[in-house]
Amino acid sequence: MTFVWTILEFVLIPIVAFALGCIFFYEFRKLYARMQMRRGPYFPARWYQVFADVLKLLSKKPKVPGTAKKKLFFFAPFLALACTIATFWFVPVAGFSPLSNHEIGVLLLIYLLYGPPVAYVIAGASSGSPYGVVGSKREILLLLAYEVPFILSLLSIALMTGHVKHAVLSVQGIVDYQTTHRLNVFGIDLPAWFLFLNPFAAIALFLSVLGKIHVKPFDIVEAEHEIVYGPLAEYSGWLLGLFKIEGYIKFFLISTVIIDFLLGGAITNFTWLTVIYFLVLTAIIVFIWALIAVLMPRYRPGDAFAWFIKYPLVFSILSIIWAYLLYMPWFDIPFAQIIG
Repeated sequence: MTFVWTILEFVLIPIVAFALGCIFFYEFRKLYARMQMRRGPYFPARWYQVFADVLKLLSKKPKVPGTAKKKLFFFAPFLALACTIATFWFVPVAGFSPLSNHEIGVLLLIYLLYGPPVAYVIAGASSGSPYGVVGSKREILLLLAYEVPFILSLLSIALMTGHVKHAVLSVQGIVDYQTTHRLNVFGIDLPAWFLFLNPFAAIALFLSVLGKIHVKPFDIVEAEHEIVYGPLAEYSGWLLGLFKIEGYIKFFLISTVIIDFLLGGAITNFTWLTVIYFLVLTAIIVFIWALIAVLMPRYRPGDAFAWFIKYPLVFSILSIIWAYLLYMPWFDIPFAQIIG
């Protein structure tokens, strides 16, 4: 029975992630429109507009430019989708995951999340379009900017989980640490979330993932008003549909990473309550993303790179220093204590 359930998790988690990714992306579009005093997706489509868009694309035959490198052009969307789906197997979704106990799950998560941006670079470079090439260059620039603070923030959390004597690289181990410990501040018990234990890592992680999901102010890779659609300018039909599916899954994946690493995985004593709690936290994260997208104008590529170096990178370095400092014998915070 355990073997059968594991196989079901491998199959069902990506499907559920796609469905929830579509729903939460609809929420993002709706909030984004409402904040700009527009209706957003409305009748007759409403909440299933995103699903309809994907099905429409999957039903169409793609047109491949004559100047495209056809093998790479077809390979790119499959690479992006495969890496995103594989990443979900190592990240618990409301406590469900087939490989979250893997002892190097954090490292595999980092490496697999390299796949989609690399796929975007391949897609743009192989398309034979000048807009695709410009979009690929912007993707590389963003990747170099946000990936370092993203990695450092995750590693600082892994170090704190292992009390800096060793790093706990199991995603489930990081979630379990937050659920089995408490943070006592001025005599008040709080959850031992890394949002509280390492706020520098929390800030660095939240800021760096904005580049991964390509929302304003970091949608420069697909800036339609500047470079049509960037790396995907020449994609159409079911090939573009695969990229859309990958994007919706990744949209939910990134929020899941934030919940698991910063908010204790939303784990409660009741499975059904955990699922509801997890979805509520995801909705809040999407609301914050929509708010940022409305308030911030699109950065120019150079400004985006400078911003990631100036803020997320600095906070990620501070998160590493804080992780080591917190477990030094001579360092003590009199009003706060980790219990567990």
